[in-house]
Amino acid sequence: MSNRNKSRKGLFTVTLLTVMAIALTLAVAAVTIGTFQGGEVTIGGMASSTITYSSDNNADGSWTTTLTPSGVSDPWYARLEIGAGSFNGPAEITWQLQQNLGTWTDVGAAQTTNIVLSGDAENIYASSNGANATNYDWSAGVSAAGTYRVIVSVDST
Repeated sequence: MSNRNKSRKGLFTVTLLTVMAIALTLAVAAVTIGTFQGGEVTIGGMASSTITYSSDNNADGSWTTTLTPSGVSDPWYARLEIGAGSFNGPAEITWQLQQNLGTWTDVGAAQTTNIVLSGDAENIYASSNGANATNYDWSAGVSAAGTYRVIVSVDST
């Protein structure tokens, strides 16, 4: 075999490898053109739920989505009002006080409620067992005037 034929075979091999590399790169690029995410799908989750507040913790009294206590040490309470058709089974509810400091910032330790949810409409209070009698007074976590809120996370156990 002449040197000229060897050069042609070498050139052909190099060209073939180059074309294959380019084709592979294009194929990979075509696969990763975009990644798209769908919205969340929640199965067995909460129907409608609202966090409401009260200054007197009266289970039958007036609970509202906003509250304006007169002073830092004035008591105030929170409850989670769960709509019918929600999760049915054991759950851990985490309650966290937050203060608006330009962004919502956690204040103090979270409170935890362990409870079995019925799937029916029910009110759960920020106590270890969800009962009104031992509902947590959120003023205990407030040290200065400001805007506060309670956020709630419900996890099945």
